[in-house]
Amino acid sequence: MSKSAEVKTRLSIQAAHEQINPIDLLDDVIYLDKKGIERCGTSDHYMPWWDTGASGGAAWPWMGAALAKTTKLVIGTGVTAPILRYHPAIVAQVLLLWLICFQKEFF
Repeated sequence: MSKSAEVKTRLSIQAAHEQINPIDLLDDVIYLDKKGIERCGTSDHYMPWWDTGASGGAAWPWMGAALAKTTKLVIGTGVTAPILRYHPAIVAQVLLLWLICFQKEFF
């Protein structure tokens, strides 16, 4: 690394749908976006991992809501299942819609 290179710390969160209900997760990312969190990964699990009040929110519709309610947040799934759960054309259509509507990064 050169002496003039700047090192920047990036803060990220994981919005775990299998642990927290989607409304609370949305409130959390809105708050954290205002506080400077830059990235949010979210889980794409349709079933909770626990049977003790856990949730199983739908990641893709939730990410659209999060993109609509935040200003700087870069959002995406840690993993998703095109072919097994979503047709690749649907994934492409959603990503293009987000790009047109929000003009923000996602992953």
